[in-house]
Amino acid sequence: MLNKFSFSQREKILDHSRTLGVAERGIEYIANALDAPSRESSGGGLRSFSVNYASAVAGVAFQVDSATVELKYLLRALIGRDSLLPINQPGRIHVRGLSPNGRRTRFPYTPDFVDIELKRVIVVECKTESQLIELAKTRRNDYVRCREGYRFLPGEDYFNNLGMEFRVFCDREISQVELANLMLVCPQQGLLQREEIETDPLLLQARSLVERRPRTLSALRKKLGSEVEHVLINALAHRCLFGTMGSTKFTDADRFTFYPSETNARNADRKELSRIATEQIRRQEKWSNSAASITAADHRSAIRRIARIADIESGSRKPNSNDRRIIATYQQKIQEGREPEFAAATKYELSGNRGCRFEDQTELLETFHAQHIAIPNPKSIRETYGLVSAEIEEKGMHPVSYETFRKFVNAKDPGATAQKQSGSRGLHAHAPISDIETARPEALTAGQVVHVDSSPEDCRSFAKIAGLISLERPSFAIAVCERTEHILGFAVAFGAASAFLLSLLLRDIVRRWGFYPQFVVNDGGPEHRSNMWRRALAWNRCSIINRPTGAPRAGQCVESVIRAINYGVPRKLAGSTRNDEARRRSSNQYKSRSTAVHDFETVHDLIAEDFRSLHDTSPKAFAHNSPRDWFLAERALRPVGLPAQISEPMTLIETSVPINVRKMDMDVTRGLRVGLRNYSSLDLIDAVREHKTFDQVRLDPEDPSTIYVQFKSGWVTADSHDADELRGLSPIERLVEGMHARQRWDENQDVRTKNQVKLNTKIDQLDARARALSKSERSPRANETSRTASAGSDIFTRLESGTSKRFKTNG
Repeated sequence: MLNKFSFSQREKILDHSRTLGVAERGIEYIANALDAPSRESSGGGLRSFSVNYASAVAGVAFQVDSATVELKYLLRALIGRDSLLPINQPGRIHVRGLSPNGRRTRFPYTPDFVDIELKRVIVVECKTESQLIELAKTRRNDYVRCREGYRFLPGEDYFNNLGMEFRVFCDREISQVELANLMLVCPQQGLLQREEIETDPLLLQARSLVERRPRTLSALRKKLGSEVEHVLINALAHRCLFGTMGSTKFTDADRFTFYPSETNARNADRKELSRIATEQIRRQEKWSNSAASITAADHRSAIRRIARIADIESGSRKPNSNDRRIIATYQQKIQEGREPEFAAATKYELSGNRGCRFEDQTELLETFHAQHIAIPNPKSIRETYGLVSAEIEEKGMHPVSYETFRKFVNAKDPGATAQKQSGSRGLHAHAPISDIETARPEALTAGQVVHVDSSPEDCRSFAKIAGLISLERPSFAIAVCERTEHILGFAVAFGAASAFLLSLLLRDIVRRWGFYPQFVVNDGGPEHRSNMWRRALAWNRCSIINRPTGAPRAGQCVESVIRAINYGVPRKLAGSTRNDEARRRSSNQYKSRSTAVHDFETVHDLIAEDFRSLHDTSPKAFAHNSPRDWFLAERALRPVGLPAQISEPMTLIETSVPINVRKMDMDVTRGLRVGLRNYSSLDLIDAVREHKTFDQVRLDPEDPSTIYVQFKSGWVTADSHDADELRGLSPIERLVEGMHARQRWDENQDVRTKNQVKLNTKIDQLDARARALSKSERSPRANETSRTASAGSDIFTRLESGTSKRFKTNG
């Protein structure tokens, strides 16, 4: 498949690297990256979208810091012809470089990728263009600008000695259009075998048409039918056909063109990109020579100047020498075809600084800027300027104008000020909208990117099953398609959002639509960092995009649905949101549970009713009656993602909740004890006799009578002793019983952990006492006192007093 390496082919990768001339130290570096790869990236910054990309070709889930930088290189390497296997975050090294002062330094460094290619092994460092420009200024001895791009000299020196090449990848090398196409095409790798795709009748017909002459997507769709789109996406993923992915979005059917060879497609991309660049330059020149390019202050001055010129031309005002010069310049620009406002503008702001030197006061302004954003009493710009003026006048300097100081403050990063005053949420609330050239591209088809989020309900509910009562707050999770804003699934459970809730959500999506999306976007909460969630998605070729914490604007499509449900549901639950006797709200974890007046089934039905009411409303486009119609229409054209059925065994296993079960709870004859239930089956008993121990246990979230146990030979299913009784309950009752079973197990585990801590503490105290006694001599009076001491009923008290009796022995 694509003649790529996977991480499991360790020896082949190392042998190939040796044939390329890599030194033994380099081979050891690659081997360490394959054997114990870090894989854990830094998670990106406060504004970065980190990605866990599940690759069926490499057989791992790559973790990259940014969806717009590292992900670009990774996807191009996975689909490219030369790259055999990219290894992310290979390992830390120490390189030598020069400081800005020219002193030799040694510092740790971790490259982003080691790319094993056909003819070379290349180490890659990924940066944005703005970062490289700044680094070339601040670290000019390490980062150097050249004709081909940028160079990182310490990295080149280190890896060239190992027989590898080194390069710096800039995000501008791959456009946002190409990234959007790669995010659509690359996840389709590995879903089908190359032989199945090459022998597809529709692809054979499309290939014969493209070999005659290049064809657009709309032409092929008109000739072969709408179902050819999905076949063409798979053909692009497996390099059976090539298209203008670098310059045209796949959804632009009238312009996206297919070619039989990659060379022809690349040449077409270059021509199209050159045409787009020329058009942008022409638009920029037109805009810069129009009135729209001038500032508001210059525009007001231009209007006054035009009125003055009109008065002079009408004879109502007598011109002076300066007016004659202005009128001559104005008439010359009008003859050149400029707009009147642009011809009369002075562009005062671009004419440079006036008055005292601004550089002389920069340090003082920086000090007062820190006071301007200080906590807890931040000052306004006007108040801070008054302090600045007084301080500068005391130093004998002429202060800058208020307008200059205002520009100085506003030129500062507004995100830094907002973050210091309001945290990460304040940072993203004040952050400007990202440039289209640096933002994450939108999804190109329905079901490609799905946003997932959860929220607790503002009420407490109760449920009574088999004598157990729960009074926790219910939580719900929602999945929304990014492109159509169609709600794909929902789930409701007790307590805070957890892996149990997300497993119900995954099953609901698969049950309703029969597929896993290519990408899932979440906010990186504790439930989204669970191993069950990440492994279940990676197993089903679903990648995770972690949006920045505290940035609800990045997930607006799902946040709006949650806000609507949270606004509507509590209004229908009379008395559930009232404060308790201590005036604590229901959102307070310490609120009295006596405020629970509605059962879980009532709350579940109300949330489900709101879900159904929002399911087919709020059309996003005039061309479609509802988001559902839009979603179904695009899924019929491009059914991307991994197909799945809820009845498949691995789907049930991967969407089950892992539970911690002690090895001693496994019995060869009775099966496995989980909480208050015994689970057994013939397959489980046979597996226990063969392997003696198990790897992990998972509980079915919808049917607590079933567990899945993994052994070295595979998975087996076991049923509880009361399976018939549990399966006779309603689906809601089984769901509640499953949540109670997980809750009881967690409570029992907490009790065992606390008792074990007490036992360990007592043993440590006894050990310390014994060591203290061994160092000192025991006097007869001390021994007599210890014998006459009263012995309590506690075994530790008797051990401390020395009055515990020994059992009789035959000796």
